[in-house]
Amino acid sequence: MSEEDDIVIESDDESLEGEGSTAEKLAEKNKKLRLELANSNKEKQEYLDGWQRAKADYVNIRRRAEEERQILVRDASKSLIEALLPALDSFDQAISTAEGSGSWVEGIKNTHSQLMKALKAEGVSAFDPLGEVFDPVQHEPVERVAVKSQVEDNVVTKVYQKGYTLHGTIIRPARIAVGHFEG
Repeated sequence: MSEEDDIVIESDDESLEGEGSTAEKLAEKNKKLRLELANSNKEKQEYLDGWQRAKADYVNIRRRAEEERQILVRDASKSLIEALLPALDSFDQAISTAEGSGSWVEGIKNTHSQLMKALKAEGVSAFDPLGEVFDPVQHEPVERVAVKSQVEDNVVTKVYQKGYTLHGTIIRPARIAVGHFEG
């Protein structure tokens, strides 16, 4: 074996050279490495915590954006539906006053039915509160009618226009006549 083949271990730490025992120097180097490891672990945990917060923020932003998109779609639907309500009222009026069973009456009924089916698929439903107790949230009273019985007091006696809901939220209250008993 030649001198070139010998393995030489050189210290990369200059603090091991010079005065003091090798054990003390190794203990000092060990202490320094443990401190660096602790600092590295602390820094790693800070990065991990920051990444987890950023990920949670991203998930929350995506969720909020989806909720806002759904609200925009719902509001756009509401505006369109509110614009269609007068046409639905006209259909209801035409059907209620139509006489006979001609093909034109059937055409009006079929068109109304198709329109209501399409609206129902979008979450719209009509309600007719005839005979129900007056509810100011669902009903808009346009007339007060004298009734002969206490049982009919504060009860819807006539419906002038149906009410409509969109996904369970009232978009137009029913316009009604409400009974009033004067004993």
